[in-house]
Amino acid sequence: MPGMKGHLSILVFLMACGGGSSGGGGDDGNSPDAPKVFMDAPPNVPAMIKLSGVAEQQAQSGSTPQAGVAIAILKRGTNESLATATSDAQGKYSMMVATNGAPVDAYLKATKTGYVDTYAYPGGAWIADSTSADANMLDSGTYSLLVGFGGGSTSKGVIAIGVFDGSMQPVQGAKVESAPASGVYKYSDDGGLPTGTDATNTDGHAFMFDVPDGEVTVKATKASASFKSHALSAKAGAFTTTVITM
Repeated sequence: MPGMKGHLSILVFLMACGGGSSGGGGDDGNSPDAPKVFMDAPPNVPAMIKLSGVAEQQAQSGSTPQAGVAIAILKRGTNESLATATSDAQGKYSMMVATNGAPVDAYLKATKTGYVDTYAYPGGAWIADSTSADANMLDSGTYSLLVGFGGGSTSKGVIAIGVFDGSMQPVQGAKVESAPASGVYKYSDDGGLPTGTDATNTDGHAFMFDVPDGEVTVKATKASASFKSHALSAKAGAFTTTVITM
């Protein structure tokens, strides 16, 4: 399919709010914020945090900022709306979220007519401002192409995953899986297509097709490496992105 090989990799410039990140974000807007990890003591979470990002259509010809995308931050478990926004002409949006001094265990939902619903899950709870709460939108045609390359069904869920090390660099040679098991696991090839079957390539991108509807736990494995697993809710006919980190 003309143009697809050169551009499919942009489909998985994942929303990478990485478990509670500082306002600095990635230098170019496409890199995951480094997560702040706490061990014995809980983090000092401000009363309000600002989550901001860009809504873009990902397509064969490249990415295009999307105005009028409805963005919501929803609490895990209850799906309570914590904040909402609408993207502007440049696709940008921002939201202030009340924390009550505790980590915000939530996810992002992005919707617009003509596009499949997009869900983006961080690798952990937000504990500070983030500039990387991005929404990568797929229209129905692009979604069908992605699923077709992966060998899945458009009526079931799709999860795109970025596997990163502790410095938020892509991990090569990692395998992903979900519980309950997804129907198909694929990895990007040198052109970014979800056709690999062995393990992550240099970009760290992995895909789960035919994901069971409902809550699943995603994890990654690699010899001599330890990754954090986390749960998310897969939706039939929707596009979900997340990150897995060490």
